[in-house]
Amino acid sequence: MLNILLVSMFAAFFLALFDSLVEVLRIFVSPIAINAVLAITFSVSGNLLIGFPVKELILRAVACAFLSRVLLTGAERLTTYRPAVINTNRQQ
Repeated sequence: MLNILLVSMFAAFFLALFDSLVEVLRIFVSPIAINAVLAITFSVSGNLLIGFPVKELILRAVACAFLSRVLLTGAERLTTYRPAVINTNRQQ
């Protein structure tokens, strides 16, 4: 489980690093396809660096790709959080 988290953070780091490239590629290709390909590519490379057997590589790569996108989205939302101001004192 720790290895999956480690590879997911590895992939999330590179996804955040290449975010400007993804923005440019979104003009030509669907952002879902770009994110999926990049996340799986980075998670496969991370799993290969750790040295998992080929049988487990596909399962771990997909799990790490999903978790890396979740971690990156969560980090982006946490860094851009702004509290909403609600004015309850309305004059009628």
